[in-house]
Amino acid sequence: MERFLNNADAQPIGTEAMRHKADEELKRFLEIRSQVFDLMAEADRLAAIIRQKAAS
Repeated sequence: MERFLNNADAQPIGTEAMRHKADEELKRFLEIRSQVFDLMAEADRLAAIIRQKAAS
């Protein structure tokens, strides 16, 4: 991880600094991340239904 960070343009940054410098982008990122998790949960539920129907 350290080698990656040393060679990458990205540097570690704290949450407060992110909010100060990129508040709108951080908010949108968190919204998207939440949507992704919601979709993953829905996909898991659908996969369970598909497995159940395929087994019967």
